[in-house]
Amino acid sequence: MISATVFDNILSFDERLLLAVNGAWTPFLDAIMKPLSAIAIWFPMYLLLAVACFFKRFYATQCGGYAIRKPIADSKFWIAGLAAVAVCVFGYLLCDWGCNLVKELVARPRPGYNPATAGGRFPTGTGSPYGFFSAHAANTICYALLVSGILGHRWLRFALVVWALLVSYSRIYLGYHFPGDVLVGIIYGICVAILLTLLYRFAIDKIAEKYPSAQ
Repeated sequence: MISATVFDNILSFDERLLLAVNGAWTPFLDAIMKPLSAIAIWFPMYLLLAVACFFKRFYATQCGGYAIRKPIADSKFWIAGLAAVAVCVFGYLLCDWGCNLVKELVARPRPGYNPATAGGRFPTGTGSPYGFFSAHAANTICYALLVSGILGHRWLRFALVVWALLVSYSRIYLGYHFPGDVLVGIIYGICVAILLTLLYRFAIDKIAEKYPSAQ
């Protein structure tokens, strides 16, 4: 068990780190971090990648870097495509639901509502009262790992993970979350991505068994 003193020290360090990141602002960084943090503008990218997952045509031999047991009939590729889209949707829902549940249970105030950090800078607002843990961090890292795993492109994984980390950083920079909130969100998102990747591979194998290729 973590003693009360150690826990208080961790929270104090988290607060100081938030103020350091939040206070190191420039107009140039503002111009980058504000749109990065506005997750709604990324929905077209989410949709485009989901469509790419649906139409992926390598189901006959593999799922990303994962070799399936049997090739899937080309005429049934759409079933595997639906499975790909389903795990992407489930990933978003699990991250969002889990985050909202924990926020209410833990009830840790966001930086703008915490007396120790309320004097920070909040250029786009303070957000809702509770911030543990970050849904932005969980959703973006989960989606990055799921989509890049399904499509099987290393460069895409690198690009999406970098994007997810920048989005996560923007939440600290803008004062919406403490670094600890973001770190836990990233860990949660990775766990959800691993779980859904295993489920997806299981589903792909079952689809291949039911609709095997004639080749």
